[in-house]
Amino acid sequence: MIEQHQTVFGYPNGNCFSTCVACLLDVPVEDVPNFVADNDHWFHALEKWLVPQGLIPLCVPVEDRLCQYDEVTNALSIATGPSPRGDFYHSVVWKDGDLRWDPHPEGKGIDGEPQHYILILPMKPVGDDDE
Repeated sequence: MIEQHQTVFGYPNGNCFSTCVACLLDVPVEDVPNFVADNDHWFHALEKWLVPQGLIPLCVPVEDRLCQYDEVTNALSIATGPSPRGDFYHSVVWKDGDLRWDPHPEGKGIDGEPQHYILILPMKPVGDDDE
């Protein structure tokens, strides 16, 4: 994972989320669109950008408790929760139930518990038996 700092700050156009995507994919932040800037459909925009690369995002909302996230994976993910700098959300890289990297230069993470996690997974066509 390449640790990078976000280049756009504050609500609503900050690119902390896109910077986390760039960190996980080991690509420069400049090569990743700002999915949340003026976009209520940020998850669809992320999916549309990832699928041609053979990747797909998976959102695990904390309140749904579909799984005990921290107990089933040690994968890097993007955790989003309250920002320590205002009344808006902030995204960070998360692993093993804890902050792994904060793209904001202050490095304060999130203020409280994550609201959801985003994992970026490789796509595998149905019926593809090649490992």
